[in-house]
Amino acid sequence: MKKRNKPEQKRTVIKKRAFISGLQEKAGNISKACEAAGIGRTIFYDWLQKDKAFAARFNEVNEAIIDWGEDALKARIQMGDTTAIIFFLKTKGKARGYVERQEFDHSGSINLIVSNQFLPKQK
Repeated sequence: MKKRNKPEQKRTVIKKRAFISGLQEKAGNISKACEAAGIGRTIFYDWLQKDKAFAARFNEVNEAIIDWGEDALKARIQMGDTTAIIFFLKTKGKARGYVERQEFDHSGSINLIVSNQFLPKQK
């Protein structure tokens, strides 16, 4: 016999809505959204894993928050904020060489020499 899915309890639906609302109000802070909904993080992660509609809504809100952040960054760039410009170039301009560290792709073998000059002497 096939197991029936029970309809979700009304209080769970209310708490999920409260979580999403809290997530929007607290700019994506999961702990604060859980607090606003009166749930623990474990419940949130359980919902995220088991409820596809909730997970989709969570992802939509997260994307909207990222969009908001990008708009704020763009506004700072347009104001000539050097830090914002540098951050933008380091994240979006990597392919053009705007990186702090060099990244190398290597194929073939590597010979590694390990020196013990900084290790304490063995007795």
